[in-house]
Amino acid sequence: MKILIVSIQRIGDVLLSTPLIKSIKSAYPNAIIDVLICTDTCQVLEGNDDINSVIAVQRKSKNIARITELYKLWNRYDLSISTMPSDRARIYAWAAAKMHYGTYTETDSFLFKWLMDKRVLFDNHALHTVEMNLKICDMLGISKKTEVTIPKTNLNKFPIKLELPFVVIHPYPKFVYKSWSILEWRELINFMTGKGLRVIISGGSDEKEIEYCQELVISDRVENLAGKLSLAEVSEMISKAHLYIGVDTSVTHLAAATGVKVFAIYGPTNPVKWGPWPYTKETIHQPIWISHSPTPQVNSNITLIQGGQNCIPCAEEGCERHINSKSECLTMLKSETVIKEVSLFLRDSVVGDSFQ
Repeated sequence: MKILIVSIQRIGDVLLSTPLIKSIKSAYPNAIIDVLICTDTCQVLEGNDDINSVIAVQRKSKNIARITELYKLWNRYDLSISTMPSDRARIYAWAAAKMHYGTYTETDSFLFKWLMDKRVLFDNHALHTVEMNLKICDMLGISKKTEVTIPKTNLNKFPIKLELPFVVIHPYPKFVYKSWSILEWRELINFMTGKGLRVIISGGSDEKEIEYCQELVISDRVENLAGKLSLAEVSEMISKAHLYIGVDTSVTHLAAATGVKVFAIYGPTNPVKWGPWPYTKETIHQPIWISHSPTPQVNSNITLIQGGQNCIPCAEEGCERHINSKSECLTMLKSETVIKEVSLFLRDSVVGDSFQ
């Protein structure tokens, strides 16, 4: 049996599709399972043993290129699955297999519903992304696996020496509207270094991101590794950290999946749908997170921190409704709120008296 899973959204979406992939692999251990993703998300599936091969397509391409992609996929699989109600994803999945399962919205045209042999209504508000993906298991009649699979590397030695104990912060999101104040980051970092912790800053290779992260190097106990590690190496580093603090970004989802203690700083995004997925499945219930709480929410290894505004979560791209606008719920969130939660964890953590 040959199965294609189509997930051409962002890194976080692809990462949160791995429980579905694991579920299918567990149910059909001898099946060939390929995943179609965009080239800029390939790293998130590195070392994933549930996958036979990754097919990468350009996120933006001309029509002739897409026709070529469809031709190469044509009828190669027995079953295809599209995880999001995207027209492009459905067309890939329809072309690739004799049988196509996917999701739909109430506003979808008859044509795109017709492209699917079986479909489930997509819940974009009240059901977590992992649980929504696992609705496909119900159509397949298979059991669900809830573990998120992080990228892995076969390196014999980590490329950078890690001096314990250390914490990892990931301060830079892809979009401005998910950003926290750089002044508050500095206050938080100053608190942690004052407790005897080394701080490692993670980030991508974008020049602006590296520069932003460099502004947070406020002492010799802070190291900026933005742009220096692969996603699999970042995963390994986070798994060895004492704790992780990050904004609403794919690396925060990845950190949650390592089992490390995570402090997630969220703004306009609805955590019911996009909150970090807890590491311990026994604690999972729906909804995992309530949409807004002025006091931090705790579930398994995650503490979710939001602002106090009544408009949270607005699910908008900043207060000015574009990706480069600020979100007041984040710009007004003070470091004291995060420091209080981190202090409680350090007081009760295994390393003990060092952080009193």
